[in-house]
Amino acid sequence: MEDKILTGDQAIAQGAVEADVRVVTGYPGSPGTKVLTSIFELSKGDPRRHIEWSANEKVAFEIALGASIGGDRAMVCLKSVGMNIAIDPIMTANLTGINAGLVILLGDDPGALLSQNEQDTRLIMDFLELPLMEPSTPQEAKDMLIKAFELSEEFQSIFIVREIRSFSVMKGLVKVENPSEIKSKGFVRQKNRWISTTFNVLDNHRKLHEKLNKIELRFRNSEFNKAIGDGYNKCVIAVGFSYTKLIDVLGDKIDGLGILKLGTIYPLPETTITHFLRSASQVLVLEDNEPYVENKIKAICHDADIRAEVIGKTTGHIPRVDEISRSDIVKVLKSEFRIDLSDKNQTDRRAMSKGELEKTFCDGCPYTPTFEVLRQVLDELGESPIIIAEPGCSVRLNAPPFEMLDVKYSLGSAIGIASGLAWSGTKNKPIAVCGDSSFFHTGINALMNVIQNRVSIFIIVLDNSVSALTGYQTHPGTGYDISGNPTAKVEIADIARLCGVPYVEVVSPDDLDMMRSAFRKAMISDDISFLVVKKPCPLIPK
Repeated sequence: MEDKILTGDQAIAQGAVEADVRVVTGYPGSPGTKVLTSIFELSKGDPRRHIEWSANEKVAFEIALGASIGGDRAMVCLKSVGMNIAIDPIMTANLTGINAGLVILLGDDPGALLSQNEQDTRLIMDFLELPLMEPSTPQEAKDMLIKAFELSEEFQSIFIVREIRSFSVMKGLVKVENPSEIKSKGFVRQKNRWISTTFNVLDNHRKLHEKLNKIELRFRNSEFNKAIGDGYNKCVIAVGFSYTKLIDVLGDKIDGLGILKLGTIYPLPETTITHFLRSASQVLVLEDNEPYVENKIKAICHDADIRAEVIGKTTGHIPRVDEISRSDIVKVLKSEFRIDLSDKNQTDRRAMSKGELEKTFCDGCPYTPTFEVLRQVLDELGESPIIIAEPGCSVRLNAPPFEMLDVKYSLGSAIGIASGLAWSGTKNKPIAVCGDSSFFHTGINALMNVIQNRVSIFIIVLDNSVSALTGYQTHPGTGYDISGNPTAKVEIADIARLCGVPYVEVVSPDDLDMMRSAFRKAMISDDISFLVVKKPCPLIPK
């Protein structure tokens, strides 16, 4: 055993490796990306462990589920919006249960620093009916991952561990140990064990509720929940990483204040909470980023006839949007609990500033000449089509000097939205701009729909051979895997041609005349037009 300074992401990865996870999948998206890459770094030279960037989050989860059913511990790394993609198979796997331990690492992004929404994915736990935990320190993160795998196997249930961005980059001392070696459980062939259909859904749903009741009993005595002080009338319940922020603010000024640290979020340990609040007159709930636990605490107090005033986000004492800050905590502790924190000059250590996300184009970016030629062609034709893009490098269309972007939603959405705009009778042919990774993610499904319904839109796929904006991860068109080993390379233009798109071209930003001609032809065509602008990102690590 040795002590190391690790980030939250690295500590989660260390816990997964020490738990002997064998299959790790994910789709790039922060927070969460560096958990998978850290597991990869820790696993170099270990042939027992398979790690991959999958085509999308649904596929990533299904691979992890298959590995679990086959008897090996598995983990899938998703960010908030990625969980939305994976929900369909999760909502069946929660009923069938699993075999070997299966853990989902869920990265939420309060403040939306690198996301198209500010989603608190905890809100769907009541829908998923799966246990959720959230660490407060890197050491706890490592321990929590190991425990999550153990509990997952004990209860035959998927376990979810949540982190937020600022936790992912925080650093702390972690005790590092050698990995355990867990024997594969093997596939269990049992009639209807891995089948979910009408004849067993209700029985499986009852069993799921029984599991959750047992897990709630276990969570009552979890090492990840801790009460400091007993019988106080002024109390704070701090959830996950907000506990670390609270302790940072209070320092040694804890006297006279009851604090309950919660690391097990769903199901909440109700008996633990009611015991802690039995003498409370006022309780502040600290959490990121919706009042998920706060609303549940109100219900618990009501049912237990605890007449405590519950304050937090719903009462306006804590902002309802953005990550909860240390200065937010100082303010409410001063105003409501009259704690003297005059010596506290809190400056919040944000994971990154919004300004870092407002860059325009990297040096040598192949899309600078691409967008310049597109603008010239549209000007020459006298057309002003609606341009739709997606998360990724295509959003640079919104940056100076172009500022041409009209619509941008989620990954893989551009082609579908362009189709709807075309059916709405827009004057000019809509242009859908997507990246190569997002095309493989879910854009390909919309292309099939466009072909079937013969919608006249212009699709531009920016193919730079990598998932660039999230850190140069691989995808099916890259031609190599996470280890750099050569793989089959899927050509996007071949897919379009084989599916019968009438006009398909592959152009290079190095040949401006060819690109200009192709753009013009695509715009004046009355049918589907599909162009792949192909040139590797110059910043891909060699």
